[in-house]
Amino acid sequence: MIRHFSDGEAPPMSYPIPESEPDMLFLPDDKKPQQVNDIRTSVASPEIAVLIDTTSTFGRDIFRGIQDYQRRFAPHWRLVFPEENPDKNFDARKFPPRFSHWLGSGIIVRSESPEFVREAAKRAAFALDIGDEHHFGFPTVYYDHQKVSQMAVEHFASRQLRHLLYVGLKHRGDSAIRAEAFFEEARALGLRPVMRLLTDLPNADICEKEQQNLELLLKKLPKPLGIFACDTPVALRVLEVVKKIKYLIPDEVAILGCDDETEACEAVSPPLSSIRTAGRTFGRESAKYFDGILRGTETPYRLPTLVSPEGITQRGSTNMERVQDPQLQDAMKLIREKACQGLRVEDLSAAIGLPRRTLERKFHQILNRSPHAEILRVQVETTQRLLAETSFTLEEIARQTGFRSVSHLCISLKRAIRKTPGEFRREAAGSGE
Repeated sequence: MIRHFSDGEAPPMSYPIPESEPDMLFLPDDKKPQQVNDIRTSVASPEIAVLIDTTSTFGRDIFRGIQDYQRRFAPHWRLVFPEENPDKNFDARKFPPRFSHWLGSGIIVRSESPEFVREAAKRAAFALDIGDEHHFGFPTVYYDHQKVSQMAVEHFASRQLRHLLYVGLKHRGDSAIRAEAFFEEARALGLRPVMRLLTDLPNADICEKEQQNLELLLKKLPKPLGIFACDTPVALRVLEVVKKIKYLIPDEVAILGCDDETEACEAVSPPLSSIRTAGRTFGRESAKYFDGILRGTETPYRLPTLVSPEGITQRGSTNMERVQDPQLQDAMKLIREKACQGLRVEDLSAAIGLPRRTLERKFHQILNRSPHAEILRVQVETTQRLLAETSFTLEEIARQTGFRSVSHLCISLKRAIRKTPGEFRREAAGSGE
C-alpha cells in the first residue's frame, strides 16, 4: 500500500541503493542486466518518460498531477515527453519516434494499446502502467471503477429512479468493469438495470444501425429511466438520441456521464451531469509510487493502487423535479414538443383541459415557475443546441425556435445564460477543438 505523505511533508531526498540484485524491480524477460545498473546509477537525477494519452481532460489532469508531484517532491527528476512541447496533446496509440533509441530510468505510461505499453517497457529499467487495463502484469495505479459505478447508482437512487440503463463500449476494459459493478450495485439496492454495449468506433461515434437499436431499446424501457454512460463522448451521443425521440430530459430520462469533460458537458442542452474523475490525484499517486520504487520503499509486486472519483458535477441532465401530477406531466410533454412552434399558455391550457389560472397555480406549486417560463426555457435550450451544432443564421434559428424576432431571441438568451448568441457559439466551437 502506498504511504501517503501529509501536506508539507516531503519524502527523503536520497535513494537507497541495494547491495544485492534489486529483485523487487519489475523487469520483463528481455531486460538486460545493464539496464538494472542504469537505474541504480541514475537515481540521483533519474530521467523519466511520461507517455500519457492527453487527448481527454482526464489524461491531461493525470499529466498535470505528475508534474505537480515532480515540482514539489522530486525536482531532481528529469521528465521527458513525447512532444517537444509538453502542452501539446499526445495520442498514445503510436509509439513516438523520438523514443526509438531512448533508454532511461523509467517510464510512466497510459495507453489503451497493449503494443504501445509493451514497446514502452523496453525503453527503461522500470515501467509503471497507469492505464485502464492490466498489461502483462506490469505494476499499476488503477482507477476505482467499482466506486465510479457505486456513485452513479446512488445518484440515480437518490432521485427515486428504479429503472437504469448502462451504455458502454465493446472491447474497452474499463467499460466492462464499470458495467459489471453497475449491475452489482443496482441489484443490491433492488433496482432494475439493463446494459447496452456499442461498437468501439473512433470518437465513440455511433453507427446508424446502432443508433436505431438504441432508440428502440429506449422506447421499450419503463420511464422514468436513469442512463449511465461510460464516458463523456458516449453520454453526449446518448443525449442526442434521447432528444431525437423527444423524451423529456431529465424528467423522463436522466443521463449521467463520466470523466466530466467540462467544456463539452456545458456546451450541450441540457448540460450534462458527470462523475469527476480525480485526474490530478491519479497523477500524483502515480508519481509518488514511482518515486517509492526508485527509493526502494515500494515494491512493484503488489495489488494496484486504487484512486477513487471525486464526486458528481450535477447539471441539467439529472437535475430532476419529480412531477407526479398526470396533467402537469402532459403539459410538460406538450411544451417539450411544441414550445418552438409558437405554443402559447392559452393553447397549453386548452390542450390539457385545465383553466389557465389552475394550470399556472399547479406550475407554481410544483415547479416554482410559470408555464410561460417553462416554454421559454425549452426555446432557450433549443437555441443553444442550434448555435452549438449548426451554422444557421440567427434569423433561421429564431424561426426554428418560435421567437418573434432575432432581437427577442438575443434578449431571451442573454437573460437566461448571460451570454449573447455570438459568445455562446464561440465558446461551443472552442470546446470541440
